[in-house]
Formats: sequence, C-alpha cells, structure tokens
Amino acid sequence: MCERQNFRTKRLWLKTPFANLVRYVPSGIYFSRIRVSGKLIRRSLKTDTLSVAKLRLETLKVERQRIESKEPSQWQYAFGDALAIFRAFAE
Repeated sequence: MCERQNFRTKRLWLKTPFANLVRYVPSGIYFSRIRVSGKLIRRSLKTDTLSVAKLRLETLKVERQRIESKEPSQWQYAFGDALAIFRAFAE
C-alpha cells in the first residue's frame, strides 16, 4: 500500500523558473505549455537541456503572437450582422 501512495503523490510535471515551460519528470523532456485562443496547448520541445528548451520556447511565443494577431476572415460575422443578413434573405 505504501508504494501505491508514493506513486500517486509523485509529481510528473515540474515547473521551471521560466514561464510556460514545464519538465516531464520520467523522461526529462521539456514541454511548452501555452494558451492560444483560449485553448491550452502542450508541445514537446524535444530536448532535456534547459538552455535549449528556453530558446525553443521563444520561437513558439513568436508563433503564438502571429496566430493571435490574425484578423478574422471575411466569413466570420458577429451575431447581429449574421442575423441582419438572414432577415434580408428571408423576406
């Protein structure tokens, strides 16, 4: 019973001193943990070295900013706009 309790209390993910960077303990691999458009995304940085993981994390942050700065496409409407178009065609 003692072994089972130790397994449950052991932490699999460790925080690092850097934001959005976590380490998976069993493999030692670093992962990015980033929220993009309200979704939490965890991606492997494919390294077990902290300095390399930090550099790779910076490239992911740039990618996130690029995605968030995109303007809505021409087919995305606010509800009020879509309702006005629907009513115009329904009449």
